[in-house]
Amino acid sequence: MPMYDYRCFKGHVHDAMVPYEFRNEARECPECGDVASIVWLKVARVVGPVFSDVEHYEGALLTKKQRDAGMRITSKADVERIEQKHGLSRVDPSSRAHRARLEDQRDEARDIARVRQEGGRAAVADHLVKTTMQEAMGWGDTRYSQWKEMKDAAESRVKSGAAEPHVQSHEPLGG
Repeated sequence: MPMYDYRCFKGHVHDAMVPYEFRNEARECPECGDVASIVWLKVARVVGPVFSDVEHYEGALLTKKQRDAGMRITSKADVERIEQKHGLSRVDPSSRAHRARLEDQRDEARDIARVRQEGGRAAVADHLVKTTMQEAMGWGDTRYSQWKEMKDAAESRVKSGAAEPHVQSHEPLGG
């Protein structure tokens, strides 16, 4: 894929790998967000690491709907912008953080295997709901147990007919 330089109206210049048929389409300047137009085709000369595996990044960072709509990753800046937007960060495979993450994943896999052996598939589902809720809400075991009791009681009332599902009050809140 050829590399082109683009310049915005404020004078910022950035490069991007763009399919030939899309080269004349305006792009967004990564520095200011203004419209950038093609300036020239860059002559390719490899002097260092090359931005490669564009398809891999597109598959990992863009949804099928985004790709079908024509959204593309054409530069390292595109990757960094998407990572920043979604709060993603890269972890060096040789780092302590990476090793800790792998150990956490192994611990979770052992927990799930133990729960399945003791209680079956339903117990695994309950375990996953519990860990997800605790992580998302910052709850400890006590708070989760309180929430689960209230949820189970509400579901029981709905199933027995003592309460209707999805009942909404037409009264404004607080009045």
